[in-house]
Amino acid sequence: MDVINIDNFCEHKQYINNNFFAPQWPSRILVIGPSGSGKSNVVCNLILKDIHFDELYVYAKDLSEDKYIYLIEFFNEIENKIKKKIDKIKKPKIRHDIK
Repeated sequence: MDVINIDNFCEHKQYINNNFFAPQWPSRILVIGPSGSGKSNVVCNLILKDIHFDELYVYAKDLSEDKYIYLIEFFNEIENKIKKKIDKIKKPKIRHDIK
């Protein structure tokens, strides 16, 4: 059976990571280790400065940890800034009295 590589027909996004040692896009990452080994710190650093992503899913035993709350607030702040920029875009005035 011949298998055609469909990837040859698809357009792929190219990302350049800021850190050579960071996982290259696209990737799926699983971080495991014992308690206190720095897993949360590694994940937070990857998310905040080393990797590019279109979608991000973070699963943790306790999302109420300070580090995860910081991440949530960080992304909420970015989202609010984007919304403000969109709101500042001037919408054209439409005149209905032109003959």
